[in-house]
Amino acid sequence: MSASDSNSRPAPRIRGESSECGAARLPADGKRTSGEPGEESAAESEAKRVFLRSKVLKSIVLVSPAMRGANNGNWHTAQRWSKFLSGHCDTELVKSWPPAAGCSSAAARAPQAMIALHARRSADSIHAWAKACPEKPLIVVLTGTDLYRDIQDDADAQKSLALASHLVVLQEAGMQALPQPWRSKTRVIFQSAPVLKPAHKSSQRFRAVMVGHLRGEKDPLTFMQAAAQV
Repeated sequence: MSASDSNSRPAPRIRGESSECGAARLPADGKRTSGEPGEESAAESEAKRVFLRSKVLKSIVLVSPAMRGANNGNWHTAQRWSKFLSGHCDTELVKSWPPAAGCSSAAARAPQAMIALHARRSADSIHAWAKACPEKPLIVVLTGTDLYRDIQDDADAQKSLALASHLVVLQEAGMQALPQPWRSKTRVIFQSAPVLKPAHKSSQRFRAVMVGHLRGEKDPLTFMQAAAQV
């Protein structure tokens, strides 16, 4: 794909959680230099090659169970991936698929592939895509909640694993949590984060902050127990 081809691609569209079909556009990333905040990792570049197969895919629908208003991990992952992919193909970020009847968005025209975050929470969209577009790629990105809870006993999550043409886990140990039959169609893609400037550190005090969605299954007490040992 040439630079001119990439630059001419539209920015990803986001369909909101209302019943309206209007799509808000995100600014395109454009070219980045090494070390610039927001630079994608080598693993995320590999994700593009896996998903896009060079020039084969021209349109993707990305399903996230959480949208902008939730401002949680699922939303940030979905938004980040949609921006990376938007330089290569027409990408639409939605909460569910298929769209409401009468919607004129790109998602309504059955894109060439689906990427769905969360095997259980996006199960309805995953199952609908597999039924409507059985010949098209269906990539399911597994969250920690999928791996360490839902796929163990949730029938919808288990069906999503079976229907997916490709599975993605975000760390190497995640592969071992999958049933053996599905490991051959699974790829590990590490997450990345923007490069931050080093902060000034006091020599008089030790300060630490814990950031995350501190649910019980995340075991937030681990941080406090570790801090007590310092």
